Order: sequence, then C-alpha cells, then structure tokens
Amino acid sequence: MKIFLSLTCFFCLAFSSLAQLDVAFTNLTSTEGTLVIVLHDSESSFLSNEATIKTTLSVDATEVRHTYDELKPGHYAIRVFHDLNSNDELDKNFVGIPKEPYGVSNNAKERFGPPKYDRARFYYDGTSMSLSISVERH
Repeated sequence: MKIFLSLTCFFCLAFSSLAQLDVAFTNLTSTEGTLVIVLHDSESSFLSNEATIKTTLSVDATEVRHTYDELKPGHYAIRVFHDLNSNDELDKNFVGIPKEPYGVSNNAKERFGPPKYDRARFYYDGTSMSLSISVERH
C-alpha cells in the first residue's frame, strides 16, 4: 500500500509540474511602474478587453517571467503593457496610439490599429509550454 501511495504522489507531482505555461516578457527598458498582463480565452474577450485572467507584476529587470498553473487546454491570446505610471491603464495619445510599451502573444503586429486575435492566438495543449513576448513602444 505504501508503494502505491508513493507512486501516486510521484506521478501527481510529476504531471502537475508539467502543466504550466511560462511566459517571458522581454525588452523592458525601465523598472518603473508595473507590468499588466491580460490573458484572453476567446476572440470576444480579446476584442472587448475583458480579461479571463489579469495579473499585475512589479518590474525589477529587463525581463519578467510569469507562470500560469492549472490552465485548461485551449486557444488563448495574451496582451501586456508596461504601465509606467501605475494607473492600470494603457495610456494613449490624442489619436489613440499607445504611449506606453506593449506587446501581444506571437509578437503580432499590425500596420494600423491594434493586433488581431487571429494573429495573437496560440494553442495551449495542457503540457509544459514557454512563450516570449517583446514589450516595446510601437
């Protein structure tokens, strides 16, 4: 019985450590403010800016990492911005162009307008996965 319990615990720990989405946010140029990360699980939440999961982290280096545990398999997209003044908003100029650095999954960029969900979307299969998102002024 002890062997069975030991093996069960081992497999639970082994598989729980695999089920993570690790995201590196790179190219941060300042340690001011915070990093606001918004994970979306659908196109409708992406377009409406409604977060499936919203996380705010302090910025202490030019690269910040965040790990999502227990994320269900599916399609996701991530938006992130470096909130330099910590007002929890992506500040924009008078024509709507962001004044603070930002990025999206797949490092998707558009010539005009915000990134599209289809270009930012990725599939998470429920096992260990790593992404890198560049946070920069556009």
